[in-house]
Amino acid sequence: MTKYIVAILCLIALTAERTEAQAFIEQIHPGVVKRGVTTRIHLVGTELLTPVDIWTSLPTDLVHQVGMEADDQGNMFIDLEVSENAPLGLYGMRLATDDGLSNVHLFSIDDLETVLEEEYVSPKEHNNGKLELAQPIAYPATVAGAIKPTDVDYYSIEVTKGETLSFEVVGNRLGKALDPVVTILDEKGKFVVSRDNDVGLLFDLRFEHTFEKAGKYFLRLHDSRYVGSQHWSYSFRIGKFPIARVAIPSAVQPGASTKLGFPQVADSQAELLLPADCDRSTVFFDFKREGDDASTWLPISVNNNKNQLELEPNDKQESAVAVTLETNIHGSFKDDQDWDWYSLELQKGITVDLKVETRNIGSPADVELTIYDPKGDVVKRVDDVGFEDAITSFTSPEEGTYYFKLREVVQHGGEAFAYRLEINALKTAIKATSGIGRIAVPIGTWQPLPIDVDRSRVAGDLTVQLLGVPEGFRLESNVIPADVTKWVGRLYIDDGVSTGVYAMHVNVQQIIEGEVKAESYANTQPLVDRIPTGRGPHGEPFELREDQRRLPASLKDQIAVLVTPPIPFDFKVNTPDVLLARYQHVEFKFDVMFDEGFQQPVTFEARGGELEQDRLRAPRVIAAIPEVTQSVSDLTGTLTSGVGTNLLSHRVTLTGSTTIGDRVINLTRTFELKIDAAFKPSGMQDPVDITIGKETMLEVFANRIDPFIGEVKLTTGDANGITLPKEIVIPEGAPSVKIKAVVAEDAPAGAQNIALNGNATVDKYAEASNGYLKVTVVEPPAEDDAEKGKE
Repeated sequence: MTKYIVAILCLIALTAERTEAQAFIEQIHPGVVKRGVTTRIHLVGTELLTPVDIWTSLPTDLVHQVGMEADDQGNMFIDLEVSENAPLGLYGMRLATDDGLSNVHLFSIDDLETVLEEEYVSPKEHNNGKLELAQPIAYPATVAGAIKPTDVDYYSIEVTKGETLSFEVVGNRLGKALDPVVTILDEKGKFVVSRDNDVGLLFDLRFEHTFEKAGKYFLRLHDSRYVGSQHWSYSFRIGKFPIARVAIPSAVQPGASTKLGFPQVADSQAELLLPADCDRSTVFFDFKREGDDASTWLPISVNNNKNQLELEPNDKQESAVAVTLETNIHGSFKDDQDWDWYSLELQKGITVDLKVETRNIGSPADVELTIYDPKGDVVKRVDDVGFEDAITSFTSPEEGTYYFKLREVVQHGGEAFAYRLEINALKTAIKATSGIGRIAVPIGTWQPLPIDVDRSRVAGDLTVQLLGVPEGFRLESNVIPADVTKWVGRLYIDDGVSTGVYAMHVNVQQIIEGEVKAESYANTQPLVDRIPTGRGPHGEPFELREDQRRLPASLKDQIAVLVTPPIPFDFKVNTPDVLLARYQHVEFKFDVMFDEGFQQPVTFEARGGELEQDRLRAPRVIAAIPEVTQSVSDLTGTLTSGVGTNLLSHRVTLTGSTTIGDRVINLTRTFELKIDAAFKPSGMQDPVDITIGKETMLEVFANRIDPFIGEVKLTTGDANGITLPKEIVIPEGAPSVKIKAVVAEDAPAGAQNIALNGNATVDKYAEASNGYLKVTVVEPPAEDDAEKGKE
């Protein structure tokens, strides 16, 4: 066995979505750059011609631009300098323009020389769409090409007898819908071997082939469906490099040296040592053996659990491998019909979190996890959870030995069918997410910073920190109150901060007596493609494609910030909470402030939730907001609810836009919108006492939301021992009516909630809304002796 010591950088990077940026990158070509050199890349898209800088998910000392040039055809060219110390793998890039930040686009960093597909560069002079027109490639190299609709690309190589070469396509992992297929043909065009998807690479592929004969061979590359786009770039890697997709163990501890094995590469190990202060959740690991032309990069998770390797035989309960809490178990299903058993000693009442990873570590295994209690009874059985592998938790009902059985669902096996089982005691935890991955903030004002928090056993206020940015970035308040799960902070940029791009971490912490008890970086989910979803049978969009969901880790724990020059207007929302009755309209107020001498019109757009297009459904709430050409107080905007509006609460982003020369300026504020039925029938807020054997007049309220004033019809539900009108009408404009309640002599004492089922016509639409009449049935007061004597 040969051992290789490999160094890796642990990089703190920072992303999210969505500001009103004008620029959109459709394609980066080549989509691969070599580390240690400067590469000219071509950005294709819209509104790219007023560049300020680029932002990448790597620090600027590793990747930065050293030149930008635009032509009159709308093309942008960037000279990208990549340090020799830059880690290989997939990363994100945004273009900063005068208007803001573009969408994120993915690119890869490689250690192979890049060769451009000639047909892409000069389509009029070159065509590699036929076998006889194949473009010769001198390997090792990465071919940077593109797949247009119905496109087939042919390349040719010369090999020696018995030579083994590796092949890899990076295409789907660039955030595009490409599903590449590579076929090797001999010099006569006869089929040799073909390769489609490889697990862990989305729809991409990585394989090796040993050529039995020397000579010329052809490589055919196309989309499996023969579809494509002029924007679907790919990198076709050819040479000698490891085909490993799985590492065991697949997770490492910061500051601890870990030996990695690779099931798909015999007799190879590597050693990985991350800095003790590495706080990344995942890193790309460069794996290269002695004699290889290039490296392969694999994702390695980072956490503080100790690692434990599976020990065979453990295919029966009686031979279960003993494990402990706070442990990562690394194993594999080495052959078909393989079961793996583990045992864990627990005291009564211990809550355990269990998580299985396969897809994210490059394994084809589909794991089912079964938990058994000390008596041998099944506590829980779980397979996939949504798009993820098995995730569950349980609380031990008694002291004893608990067992975990893992099996491959279709009972396939092999060394590459690896898994990681994470076993942890339930802890206090915070999960923070942000709805934005990019934000442009003018000097001297602020933009909203939305953070959602999910607390697990975490009480009290949370503290928000901004990391990786200079002094002058500040929050108006950095406290998320204990009862708030959806928080909107105000990110201010003070005078003195330089314009340009920044990478910002948002860290949310629970701090008790000066000690951090739980923390989380705000995670984001930036979108790469203009159409990021798959398509249904009639063209309707549905869930995000996997290439949009499984993004490089460096993209998901940071927010790209562009600091822009000061702007000549501002505005503030005067109604932070807006209540809209379904099928009605509501007004909201805001102030607009212009600098002296500024006269450009400012337009406003409201977005979010019911104001958005949802798949094939048009927006159900429509905003009408006037254009402004001067300072104005209490400007009125209107929201109107249409057919099928959902009853819910959500955040609305209100963006004011104007232009100064060629520069588009966007400034955003937010408010909360609650959409409810136009009425909500009820009695008094507090229960009303009614006496056994007596009559009582009760008041029933319509609780209408302005501007609805229509008639409301009610029916009453069952009441125990209470006689009420079966039907009640609250006339148009009347806030309430009084009804008679008669309590029977044998009515039981106690509280009752009597249903009020309401119906009304709201702007010609039938609306239903229900509530309760709350009463407490009480015994009549006892008569004293004097009163009895009078009788």
